[in-house]
Amino acid sequence: MSADWLDALEDALAAGRGAALVTVIEVEGSTPRGAGARMTVTGEGIAGTIGGGRLELVAIKRARRLLSDGERPGAMVERLALDRSLGPSLDRGGGGAARILVQRIGAADAGWIGEARAHAAKHRSFVVATTLEDAPKTTVIAEDAPETPDAARAMLAPGRTAPGAALIEARDHAPAMVLGLVAPSDFVIFLFGAGHVGRAIARVLEGVPCRLVWIDDREDIFPPDRPRHMETLFAAEPARLVAHAPPGAWFLVMTHSHALDFAICERVLTRGDFAYLGLIGSKIKRARLARRMAEAGYPPEIMRGLVCPIGLAGISGRTPGEIAVAVAAELLRLRDASRVAR
Repeated sequence: MSADWLDALEDALAAGRGAALVTVIEVEGSTPRGAGARMTVTGEGIAGTIGGGRLELVAIKRARRLLSDGERPGAMVERLALDRSLGPSLDRGGGGAARILVQRIGAADAGWIGEARAHAAKHRSFVVATTLEDAPKTTVIAEDAPETPDAARAMLAPGRTAPGAALIEARDHAPAMVLGLVAPSDFVIFLFGAGHVGRAIARVLEGVPCRLVWIDDREDIFPPDRPRHMETLFAAEPARLVAHAPPGAWFLVMTHSHALDFAICERVLTRGDFAYLGLIGSKIKRARLARRMAEAGYPPEIMRGLVCPIGLAGISGRTPGEIAVAVAAELLRLRDASRVAR
């Protein structure tokens, strides 16, 4: 799961700065993002996004107004319509509307933010529940919670990975509540190699909703400024980590050694339950791996699962940045095609 909004909340608390969390609860018509999209707003900037454009601009203004006015309730729900009332230049949205929750975040929220971080680190789904009161209370509801509202239980149903949110109206003396699902991505990428192309791919994937596991056998190779939600693993024998990937994982192989590339690919191919296996290199490199697999006794059909060369066809640039864009585009195209086919 992409947790840049959560990173920003932790940073704001650690620095003693005010912050606001904006969550899209529901949408009508055409809007930039769907229910469950989040962003953190501070006086200095934002992290995450609810889609950009005028909708996001107005939401940021609402959040900063909440931060500057301590007399306002700590959480409120607003409906923002994507029409000319928002301004003369609406480049996105197409006439829809979004209901958003804007909540002030302070030191009292450290508990639930820490709990959310713990669940996110374990790739577990959870629901963020916020009551709509003068002094709102936010809690985290996990799959094993002893008492779970029906709406939260439905959000936490097995296999659900799309973000979502819901507004629960007040009843029986209970205040209204906003529920927002945070779920691990089903787009799990194991990236082997932290050289120039590996680094470029990791940078491109920073803004993509995915779980990126980045592996290398050189301990000091990873950049120090990588996002906290990006997993980096030093492994003396990287090929062994293939077994730790979940079924349906996506693999990119681009280490500093052809022998290591081949060892990793062999383990992935013999698993057989992967969504994608891409090996950087030429058709000659692919042929060498095919020969090695044949010599080891594997049937020729096993090579059908290997993509080499990698990258979207038609992009001929060879710089690390160009290769990274081509590879990311290929992955996203195949990911979306696989989702449509389900």
